[in-house]
Amino acid sequence: MSPDTPLLDLAPASYPSPALDSSKPIAPPPRRKSTATGTRKNITPDTLVPLDAPTQPRKYITPSVTSRKEVPATFLRKRGRSQAFNDDDEMLEDAPGPNATEKEQIEWKRRQNTLAARKSRKRKLEHQQQLEDQVQALSSDREKWKTRALMLQNMLHSHGIPFAQFED
Repeated sequence: MSPDTPLLDLAPASYPSPALDSSKPIAPPPRRKSTATGTRKNITPDTLVPLDAPTQPRKYITPSVTSRKEVPATFLRKRGRSQAFNDDDEMLEDAPGPNATEKEQIEWKRRQNTLAARKSRKRKLEHQQQLEDQVQALSSDREKWKTRALMLQNMLHSHGIPFAQFED
């Protein structure tokens, strides 16, 4: 072996490169069985956390980055929802007064956000259940009418009456 001989020439040609071996088909990555629907299975609105359940206390060691930001003046002047929409929502009754500390206001806002998220999840599940019930009812109606149509088709055929065939 001379010092001028490249190292690549020393490798025997009988060793196939794993990247270039085309004798074995490359398997595609495994696929999910179904696409994500955005909801978990076997959950009903009754199994969700109730609206009146307590929220977990926030015990931060240090203030969050968001808490350290200065509140823009536009947010300070902003009207409350009840004032803007003439809302008499029961959730707004425990709203902090004008003398509340910033921490109380933040806690109240987080509580409102938690309750809104719970309501939204419940509405979503109820709507999904309603759609599933409609699909089930329509499927059973379709089967009922399909059975009737086939029966009438067989009756016409048995009596020798010509009719136009329809497709499924």
